[in-house]
Amino acid sequence: MNAGDIASTGAADGIGMQGRPIRQEGDVVEAEIEGISVVRDVVGAKQS
Repeated sequence: MNAGDIASTGAADGIGMQGRPIRQEGDVVEAEIEGISVVRDVVGAKQS
């Protein structure tokens, strides 16, 4: 990777909604670049 590159994963809208969602309220999603930083987010309830 080079400076400014972004690594991300995801899925198209609707994927995983046929059954139990992959992430639940209260789950922690974490991304780390070793030796640089860690970003942590807590999954919240879906807003209507």
